[in-house]
Amino acid sequence: MRIVNTFISDGGEVPSYTYLSLKKARETNPEVPIDFICYDEQSFFKELEINWIPQTSITSNELTKFNEICWFKEHGTPNTTFPSPDLFWHRTCERIYYLAAYINQRRYYDVFHFENDVLIYGDISTVPTTHAISLTPMSAQQVTFAFAHIPIPSMLKQLCYHFNILLGYGNDYLIQKYGFDHVSEMSLLHAAHEDGWFSGFPTLPLHGG
Repeated sequence: MRIVNTFISDGGEVPSYTYLSLKKARETNPEVPIDFICYDEQSFFKELEINWIPQTSITSNELTKFNEICWFKEHGTPNTTFPSPDLFWHRTCERIYYLAAYINQRRYYDVFHFENDVLIYGDISTVPTTHAISLTPMSAQQVTFAFAHIPIPSMLKQLCYHFNILLGYGNDYLIQKYGFDHVSEMSLLHAAHEDGWFSGFPTLPLHGG
């Protein structure tokens, strides 16, 4: 069992909240190896016993293909108080490919991943998991990588391959087929969930009322 987290960028410091997230994870899981994929080594990695994995050391056929065909490179959330930067949706999807490539290169099984604004309050060995990838549904039409479990590395590689097939259909086709209002990693994950590629943690109510 290990934790592998990511921040894919063109370099520099990761967001400050990342330190708080990793610090909490280390406090609650003192014996679990934690790897972090990013462009530059961060000053707090040694303090928290985080293994820096240089982003530039990772590649895969799926990642290369994604960067060739992904069309939402400039898409963010405009006209808000805190607009998303350019490449926001691209990066959030791209990180899944980096994660998949890394754990396949190392043949790491039983991997947990969580986003950098998520706090872990317990021992991850107590999380109920299955033999399939487990992800975090956020709504009826969006699934997130906020907290994820990957039991077998090849499963995530196959999911990335499936993403590339979906992206190849184009924006209009995906919106018409699956009914979401834009294409991002959350909507692609929803589509993959609909297609039975993974299971969801019980984050949504099963019954109305």
